[in-house]
Amino acid sequence: MNLSALKKDYSVLEKKYRLPSFSVVNGLFEIDKIEQDTEHLARAVRKIMIDKIINSLSFVEMILQQVNAPRMYQPFFKTMTQKDHETLQAIYEKLSVLSLISLNLEVDSNEKKECEAIKTIVETWNSVKPQFSIILEHIRNPPSPEAKKEKSYFG
Repeated sequence: MNLSALKKDYSVLEKKYRLPSFSVVNGLFEIDKIEQDTEHLARAVRKIMIDKIINSLSFVEMILQQVNAPRMYQPFFKTMTQKDHETLQAIYEKLSVLSLISLNLEVDSNEKKECEAIKTIVETWNSVKPQFSIILEHIRNPPSPEAKKEKSYFG
């Protein structure tokens, strides 16, 4: 499916179901990756979107579980605060809901439900994105273990 046809077809869904604009959804989830024509555009869009959600969910789960996490995350694990853990847990819970919504649509799908899911995914992603960005910054640049000790010292 070429980009102009995709935009045109999405525009029909956007107007009918009050979806976020193509540019917003594409900017967040790269839905322009849809390559083939489809009679179920809303389903194809939701599936592209949920791929990003599942990837993010898997990453958060790996950080929360830590057992098989790559060594490159060890500096973060050593300095991870209770607040980081709570933030990750909240992100995980919100993304899990999206995963379950999507799974349900694999069993029982129609255009209206798919479009409702698209709106919910965009809304939820936008709500967790700032928190997720903070966590990713902490992972890239963990505070030194000494700084953590100084902050928690009350003596």
